[in-house]
Amino acid sequence: MAYRSNGGATGVDFAARYFSISIVVTVRYMVYLIPVVLGICFSAFYALMQGSSAEQALMTDGVEVVLLTLWYSLIYWSIARNIRDVARA
Repeated sequence: MAYRSNGGATGVDFAARYFSISIVVTVRYMVYLIPVVLGICFSAFYALMQGSSAEQALMTDGVEVVLLTLWYSLIYWSIARNIRDVARA
């Protein structure tokens, strides 16, 4: 998707655009990850206080997988959108 947004085979400087834009976009979207990480930490702390083992408290469940998959997808979509904007300019 990002490769096509750059113009495909006729695009210019794909690697430079991809890596520079992806760093900026990832830093910007880290703000959205902070509440998810805090929620995971609080739920693990709560589970430990309820008597669960550390292994059970830190086990990844479906909600975490879905949230992180959505976060990665949003980052990739934003990178592709920004590459398209730069390629059109």
